[in-house]
Formats: sequence, structure tokens, C-alpha cells
Amino acid sequence: MKNLQTAFDTVIVGGGFGGLTAALLLANRGEDICLLEGHTVTGGSASCFDRFERDSSGNYLRYRFDVGATTLSGLHEGGPLRRLFNEGGATPPMRSVDPGMIVTFADERRIYRWSDTDKWIAECERVFAPEGQRPFWEHIFRINQRGWNLSEKNPSFPPKSLGDLLRMARPINLRNLDLLQYLYRSVAEEMERYGVNCDSRFHDFLKEQLMITSQNVPSDTPFLVGAMGLAYPSDTWYPEGGMYGVARWLEHEIEGRGGVVRTKRRGKQIRRDGSEWIIETSRENYRAKRVISNLTTWDMAELLNNRGDTIRQLNQLDETVELWGAFTLYVAVQDTLEDGGSLYHQIHSSPLPHIGTQSIFVSLSPSDDRERAPEGWRTITVSTHVPKPEEWERLAADDPEEYERRKVEVGEAMLEVMGGGLPGFRESEKKFLLYGTPRSFAFYTGRRHGRVGGVPHTLRRSLFTTPKYRTRLPNVYLVGDTLYPGQGVPAVVLGALNLVDEIGNTS
Repeated sequence: MKNLQTAFDTVIVGGGFGGLTAALLLANRGEDICLLEGHTVTGGSASCFDRFERDSSGNYLRYRFDVGATTLSGLHEGGPLRRLFNEGGATPPMRSVDPGMIVTFADERRIYRWSDTDKWIAECERVFAPEGQRPFWEHIFRINQRGWNLSEKNPSFPPKSLGDLLRMARPINLRNLDLLQYLYRSVAEEMERYGVNCDSRFHDFLKEQLMITSQNVPSDTPFLVGAMGLAYPSDTWYPEGGMYGVARWLEHEIEGRGGVVRTKRRGKQIRRDGSEWIIETSRENYRAKRVISNLTTWDMAELLNNRGDTIRQLNQLDETVELWGAFTLYVAVQDTLEDGGSLYHQIHSSPLPHIGTQSIFVSLSPSDDRERAPEGWRTITVSTHVPKPEEWERLAADDPEEYERRKVEVGEAMLEVMGGGLPGFRESEKKFLLYGTPRSFAFYTGRRHGRVGGVPHTLRRSLFTTPKYRTRLPNVYLVGDTLYPGQGVPAVVLGALNLVDEIGNTS
């Protein structure tokens, strides 16, 4: 340990997908980089944990659970994940999932989110009032494609300075000026425009779909953001071994290019030392010319300690939008489920006790992925949104018995919803039934109050005020889901791609 290298060109604090992406790109450019992760494995909220049991021969059998984020998209040509994998020179093993999601309504009727546009629109016309469905969804897919193209070609968006505006003054952007109107028009307004707002079942469907992609409701979600979220299930992939399979692949590619990845190094403080930065961790101190944080903005603010103006900049999000946590359920089940041909299910329900949300998101491991479960078994991750996640921390501190009681009641309610929406689940043999609250996420991920999923885009807060990857401190940058472009693995990866592009253009 005495010869451990601790001085680098760039230190990345946090090993989520934003940090892993930045690390790979910078290592690809020949920089001397080190990625520090506080947990035992990388991946952040898209990581995993294992449980083991012994078989009759005394051998250990592994059951691997995805922690939170469980789906991938953005692998189309020019998409964020495709660009990232091109940097790595290959694509980690993964399979397309079609239908990308099956949605089961409270009356147990189903709708299948097919990847083929025409097939999906026909499905909507079958389940909902058919009038207006085709033009509405064609509009969504058009805006989704244009939105991604604009984001990919404009690392300086949203502009924060005159220089940003000048960089955006290009013919391609002038042709896309009409997209700006969709930052100020809601999904609900576009529903009314296309005449699909009178079907209450369709409204409820969109509301719950937006909750898992945009964390907001139709009346308050900017249509540009909403369209990109509503198109998400049309490009759904499962990485072999689960989400950690991609994180592990990225680690390997980083190290193969001379980069360093170190786990069990939780950041404690970041301070200036001349023209360089000192990163204090739970183990060693590190020195770097440049720091990239993959922490949430408020957690990064704590590491920066007494730099008041920067802390105010980073913490402004607390004051403007409602931030969400998650309640999760993890269980291994005997492989007797009828999954309908998809690994991903959203099941609608009446309001869940103590949290009020009206759907759960279910992610199944494939029957044949032996990295996830032994033969004859599958692992399942179930999640739902939790408003005011900090209240679960307070409850655990003030009344531990009540905290445990509510945790069990929410978990049992989620199990009941699964039993009604996933055929074969109620009767299946089960192992390792585990519940996670926002307090659990705060403990394991280090995210303040266990907040997950980033910061919702809302009509009440302009996208132009969303924090970007620059800070007011020299050579200190940010990536992750609390910055533009926002939520989900593709958006986090795109943000890191844009950051490294800018670093390359200014260095």
C-alpha cells in the first residue's frame, strides 16, 4: 500500500454510470485518471447486491439483485449508449426486450409496449379510445428523435453564458427552434391538442408511465421531456448479468486503458491546494488537477465544505421541485411465472399505504441468466416512488417501531399488487424477501435522504435553470442525474459525453 498512486490528472468521485462514462472517455484520450467509489462495487443506483445459499453438496449458490435502475435504452445509432460502447470498442453482452414493458391495469387488463411503432399504436387503439392515438404517438416519436439529436449535437445546452449561445448558433439549431415551444407546453396540453385527453384510462396510463421516466404528472411535464420519456420503452435492452454487467464491463475497459478504479473509498472532503485539488476519502487522500463529481449536487456541496456560493448554486434544487425517493422489494422466486414475454412490468393499483403511489415497476431476471440466479429460479426487483423521502429517515430516528411497521405494510401491499398483476407469482416459492426504504438507499448509496432518479423537469422551473456540468470552481465538474439532461441511464451517459467533449475543446 505504501506505493499506491494517489496523484492523477483527473479524479472522478463516484462510480455511477456518469462517472464510469467520464472515466472511460478520458482514459481513451490518454489522461491519467482515477475513479473512486464508496461502495464495494461500481454502478451507483444501477448496481447490484448478492445473496447466497448452500445447496445439498455444500456449494454456494448466488442470487443477484439489481438495486434500482434496471433498464437500458439509447443503443440506436448515435444514441448515448451506442456512442459509449463505440468508445469501448465493443458492446457488452445484452439482449433486446420486446415488448419493452407490459402494463397491467388495476382490473388486470394488459397493454404491451411493442418496439415497432405501428404495432404499438395499434395496441393503443385496441386498449384505449382510438381517436387521435396515431397522430399523437407519431408526434411523440418525432419530437423524441429530434430532442435526442439536438442534445447530442449541443454539449452547451442549456446555455449558461454568451459563449454557450455562440456555440449553439449553428444552422442545425436554427432549424430546431420550434422545439423550444415544447419546453413550455405540457404533455396534458398536447393530449388535448390531439384529442386523446377524454379517455381517463389513457390519462392514468400516461401518468404512471411519466412517473417512472420523468417523475412528474402530465399537466406539469414539459412535452419535450415527456416525449423522450414516453418513447423510452420502444428501445429496451437487458444487459447479461444485470445492470452491474455493464458497470463491470466499463471498469474493465477503463483499466485496460491505464485508468484506475478503486472501491471502498467514500469521499469526505474536497479542498483547494494551489492550482490542484485534494480529495479526502475514507482511506487515502488524492491529488488531482481536475475533479469530476458523480455525486448528487447536494452531496457534492457537502464535500466542498465552506465554499458558500457553490453550495448555494448546488443546493438551489431543494427549494424548487419535489424530490422523490423509492421503496423497493427484492425477492427470488421459483421460475413458474407467466411473464408475457417481457422482463419489465408496470402494475397499476389503488394508492399504496403510507406513500400513496398507484403503480409498481417490476424487473425480472431472465430464466436463463445464471449470473442472476441458479437454474429454476429468478430474481425480482420491485420499486415505487416515495414522496418526501426525508420523512422516512426522521421516522426511523424518532419511532423505530412505527418505521418497521410501515415498512412491512408497504412491502406486503406491493406483494399483493404483484400477486394480482403477475400470473404465477402468488403461488411461487420465494426466498430472500427484502424491503428497502429511502433510508436504506441513503445508507447504501450515500445519496442525501435516499433521493433517487434525479430532479424532475417541470413547467414550474425552466430547463435553462437546471444545473450543468460546470461549477464556479476551476476544474471542478459534475455529472449524474441531478444535472441536465437529467433522469435515466441514457441521459446520465449523454451528460458525461457532453462534459468530456467540452473538456477536450477547452484544454
